[in-house]
Amino acid sequence: MIQGGDNIGHNNSIFINICHKNNIPSVLIPAWMAGPLEAFEAYKDNPANSLEKTTNKIIGYLFPYLLFEHLGEKIIRWDSAHIAIMYLIGLIPPKPWALHSGYADCIFAESHAMYDYMIKEGLPASQIKLVGSIHNDIMSEVLSKKEILKKYICKKYNIDQSNGIILTALPPDQLYGSGRPDCEFNDYNDLLSKWINPLLKSDKYNVIISLHPSHQIEDYEHLNNHRVTVSDERIIDLIPLCDIFVASISATIQWAIACGKPVINYDVYRFRYTDYEEVRGVVYVDNMSEYVEVITRITNNTKYYENICKIQKIYSNYWGVLDGKSGERIADAINGYMKTFTISELK
Repeated sequence: MIQGGDNIGHNNSIFINICHKNNIPSVLIPAWMAGPLEAFEAYKDNPANSLEKTTNKIIGYLFPYLLFEHLGEKIIRWDSAHIAIMYLIGLIPPKPWALHSGYADCIFAESHAMYDYMIKEGLPASQIKLVGSIHNDIMSEVLSKKEILKKYICKKYNIDQSNGIILTALPPDQLYGSGRPDCEFNDYNDLLSKWINPLLKSDKYNVIISLHPSHQIEDYEHLNNHRVTVSDERIIDLIPLCDIFVASISATIQWAIACGKPVINYDVYRFRYTDYEEVRGVVYVDNMSEYVEVITRITNNTKYYENICKIQKIYSNYWGVLDGKSGERIADAINGYMKTFTISELK
């Protein structure tokens, strides 16, 4: 059985458990990795995770590894009833605050960066195999045909091929109607307007918007104009064609790094994840004034732009295996693993 990840918020671990009971091996091929801080930020304001709830406090006392504290605030990983059920059927993962921690037989890592991230978060090295990913192969192919494919995209969306392309991955609405205490915006439409407008200041670039998978393109078609294009292309096909990538703490940033693209990481909700903090080709900002400043600088200062490109290429191989052979490695790994498993089972 192959799954895209092991996320306790879904049913992945249940499927793995069923497979094990039926002597079926399970493999994860994730496109992202996340540590404790992401889970903490996602659930810290959820009453179900609060230690003010007596049963949560009791469970936290009995199982302190299910607690996480950040900046003086402490929460429990799941509601006490949820934990009790998982405990009874053996589904609590070894590292409950790390994504993909669980009982899959093997996890395929798509890059050296993801492999090291998994090791840092405590996933066992024996469980991880570095093979690359299909995403890597797609990007490799697009890069090899960059000029042809850029011409096709420009013609399809009627944009000037002589201009550069700013590709931006719009963040989803995480204001949930009431805003987020650290965020500068309480209204999502206002956020979108302030996000897009600085990208339009330079006449040397066209702006292509890639929507979050949770978005419906029909809801964003009003953003289309002669300088802005809302695209229905896969973002994995667009990143290799762009000149600047703008996103918000997104897993897609790793693909832009792999392609050597300068990245503006605007942490608009101020989650303050640390995933890319050591990548100097990813410029981190968390407020509107800095965002406008860096967009203005990278689109108008050629020397600054070229320097960011040069720096990003230093990190590209670490963040992606773009040799076009990841698919072969994945198939070989699965076939080899199945062969080993079958022989052991026959014995």
